[in-house]
Amino acid sequence: MQIEELKDFNKDFHEVMSLLYNWWGPLKNKSLLEITKEYQNILFKNHLPKIFILKENNIIIGLYELNEHDNIPQKEYTPFLANVFIKEEYRGHGYSRILISSAINETKKLGYHKLYLHSRHINFYEKYGFNYLETIDTIYGPKRIFIYEIKE
Repeated sequence: MQIEELKDFNKDFHEVMSLLYNWWGPLKNKSLLEITKEYQNILFKNHLPKIFILKENNIIIGLYELNEHDNIPQKEYTPFLANVFIKEEYRGHGYSRILISSAINETKKLGYHKLYLHSRHINFYEKYGFNYLETIDTIYGPKRIFIYEIKE
């Protein structure tokens, strides 16, 4: 099992775009093509965002994204852990812990001391060390913001 950063527009890129579309594309009224074009315009060009994929035997099991703000207007909250996703058939086997641990390590490598996320989940991210910070209004409605303070 390995975690890889998505680094180019290969087969994995297209599968990741399909996973993201199937997960939240229709909720945001975006087509697969629109989502793909958005990511083509921002990935691999800037410091963030970055997408990491969890693979076993060359099969994508899950993914996460590190990005600057994740549709949150408070610009001082950065970076964000976003789109933590495990394929349905692999859920319940601890893969979220692997992804979240990787995200914390990658955030530290990038020189940050805090990692934020927003979620509707109750008592999920808290078990990984995240603490509730506040609820804020966004273009997608109220979001519960969590913080993880990275220890040196």
